[in-house]
Amino acid sequence: MRTRTLPIMMLGMLVLVGMLALPASGSNWTAMIYLDGDNNLEYYAGVEMKEVNASDADIDVLVLKDDWGTNDTHLYHVRNGTTTRLYPSWLGREANMGDGDTLAAFVNWSLSTYPANHSLLTLWDHGGSFVGCCVDSTNGSDILRIPEIRSALEDALGDGGRIDVLGFADCLMSSVEVASEMAPVADYMVGSEKVGWACATEGINWDFDDIIDYMVN
Repeated sequence: MRTRTLPIMMLGMLVLVGMLALPASGSNWTAMIYLDGDNNLEYYAGVEMKEVNASDADIDVLVLKDDWGTNDTHLYHVRNGTTTRLYPSWLGREANMGDGDTLAAFVNWSLSTYPANHSLLTLWDHGGSFVGCCVDSTNGSDILRIPEIRSALEDALGDGGRIDVLGFADCLMSSVEVASEMAPVADYMVGSEKVGWACATEGINWDFDDIIDYMVN
């Protein structure tokens, strides 16, 4: 697995993966965004959701979004400029985004329901390098530990399964410790080695509408 920094490198990873030989059938990409706003980043999670909604790309984008409160976890499907709220049986009204079981269920369901040749998974929230990321304040400030993320993805993907591009839209996640742990479950990892993780023109957020639109091309 190779590690890159800053969202602009995400585009390079998408180009490289997109150049690989594709099967004759099936969608090209499925993008999954694990949008943990159950803390003091709730406002910015809403901004990110607007970025996703602004995309009219012809690919499947799944967003699991949790806000800072109770009974406010929602799953969205975005494609061709249309956003639809979904109600799968595994998702309750208040998910613990700091629990690996939530991540595993989201990834497994997304890739099973919207299969594609390539996959992108982005974990969005606070980050602390080898400590972990995605703090859920409603659930005792539970956090996804790094081994927990790997285990969740192994469970979701099955034997030998891999994510094409794994993005950490969190502080400090581009570290050797994180990359080493993610190597068995992802081909490429994108993250920030600093406090802050965004494009300069986007403030605290990733430019998701451009990233998603670029995946089509």
